[in-house]
Amino acid sequence: MTSVVRWLAALVAFTVIEATALAAQNPVPLPMDSVRRALADYAERAEALGVSGVLLVAVGDDVLLHHASGWRDPARHVPNDTTTLFYIASMEKQFIATAIMALEDEGRLRTSDTLPSFFDNVPPDKRAITLGQLLSHTSGLGFYGWDPVRRDWLVQGRDQVVHGILQRRLAHQPGSQFDYQNANYLLLAAVVERVSGLAWDSFVQQRFLEPLAMRNTYVGWEPRALRERMAWSTGDESEAFTMADRPASWLRLGRGVVMTASDLFRWVRAIDKGVVLSTAARAKLFTIHASLGTGYGYGFGWFVRADSSGVPRVVFHGGDYGAYHSEMRLYPPSGRIMIALTNAGYRGRSITETLLNGAVMVSRGSPSPLPLLAARGEIADDSLAGEYESPSGGTMLVTTLARSLVVTPASQRAVDWLTRGDTAGSGARGLAGRNALRLIEGLKAGRADLGLGEAVPAELRRELAAEWSGLTRAGGRLKSVQLLGTTAGSDRNEQLSVLRLKFERDSLLYGVGWKDGALTYTLPGTRNVIGTTMFAAAGPGDWRAYDWSADGPFPVTLTGGRASANAPSLVLHALDGDVVFTRRP
Repeated sequence: MTSVVRWLAALVAFTVIEATALAAQNPVPLPMDSVRRALADYAERAEALGVSGVLLVAVGDDVLLHHASGWRDPARHVPNDTTTLFYIASMEKQFIATAIMALEDEGRLRTSDTLPSFFDNVPPDKRAITLGQLLSHTSGLGFYGWDPVRRDWLVQGRDQVVHGILQRRLAHQPGSQFDYQNANYLLLAAVVERVSGLAWDSFVQQRFLEPLAMRNTYVGWEPRALRERMAWSTGDESEAFTMADRPASWLRLGRGVVMTASDLFRWVRAIDKGVVLSTAARAKLFTIHASLGTGYGYGFGWFVRADSSGVPRVVFHGGDYGAYHSEMRLYPPSGRIMIALTNAGYRGRSITETLLNGAVMVSRGSPSPLPLLAARGEIADDSLAGEYESPSGGTMLVTTLARSLVVTPASQRAVDWLTRGDTAGSGARGLAGRNALRLIEGLKAGRADLGLGEAVPAELRRELAAEWSGLTRAGGRLKSVQLLGTTAGSDRNEQLSVLRLKFERDSLLYGVGWKDGALTYTLPGTRNVIGTTMFAAAGPGDWRAYDWSADGPFPVTLTGGRASANAPSLVLHALDGDVVFTRRP
């Protein structure tokens, strides 16, 4: 699990870079009224396709779009609005990097200073690490602090975290390569405390939040005071939560930074205007210190894409935790600022990159990449909600939400249609799912062969037995197991079965990986790569979806019908033909 979390952290960095390649171009100037209308239309389409959160676009001080959609608390049907608080996760690095540069502006430290200037008993292999290397993720420090059983960061104080990071073996030689690791910025936050003499939350409050009138940003906060204003993390995991439900830990600097999109805009705008830092310090933030390819890399707390002379064209950063996904972009030449804060993912992944890339396109005058919506008056009032089945064995659950259908697969064939667009290879995926259930039964019963026979290597059997022991210690007795289905994995001939496990004190999604039919790994707390598909009404009886993963139209569409007077039907137009689903009585 540790290697997977490390891979995910690196993936965030590189996918943001690649996804921003198109958006790095300067938008062609359009009349602002036209831009406002195009952005409003785009946001409305995105909302109908399942986006839950807040989208903000501005040029300078002029806010062109500030749109809230989806649910702050789906269980109680409380909608998001522009005052909803979101957890920004790794975008906290912005505050840490700016704090270090502010202290350098005052002459209280230098980014060339090494760790022994701030910490006692630094091991010899880390004594040459500089603050600049921490800021640019080139220190060589490795991954630290994830608890795979609890699927969360360890609950530790500052000194315990600092000691733990410094005592771990280096992953790379300092200065040798870029490796995106939270450990770098946890040490930097500790440096801020030791140099300033203030607690981290007090420093941010006094130096940034109060002078900038950021009254809807919270660094040190009490759970009961803010819980009702927070967006719930929903859609990615089997558990819905707010950050008020998570214990405080230095591994996320307390409970982390929660804020509104408007306050985040105020913050980025202040950085851009040079209000917070000197010109030289701001330039350091936006200078590429760790190259990741021609014209792009990591600065200090920002990813940077620059022109051939090194002038930044766009600087950006994202943050992900559970179903909290966020991204902010600043285009320094034009002063354009783009922010997406969301609290529901698409099949376990962030859609903020795709969402902002589309916003850039429409603001430049390009057609919206999202399906055209029907006018509100064109949509029939009758509800299509219910459980549907097809003669070929597919089953799916349908709920209605405004002008959209929310479709959840409830059988392997439905999973295939709603994740792949066809059922080729469905038999093999069905077998993998049945074997995943056998594995859980084998783990629960303590069988030496894990219910799969001697084909499982002895070392893997021991690892899985130890993992299961940890899960049951944390969650108690297994009460139920549900197979959500199996879909194609990331590699050729790889499949991933997703199950929902409910223990006495916990519930989680559990992934079982197969390659060429053999068990290869398990993932407690996996992302829900199956999930639901949101179909937006494109006309009477016509629904279209958008594939946020592939950044293009979804290969499956739906049309409505009526199999009989009392049995509505939906025709699923898949890659391997049309399938009629009829609602059960």
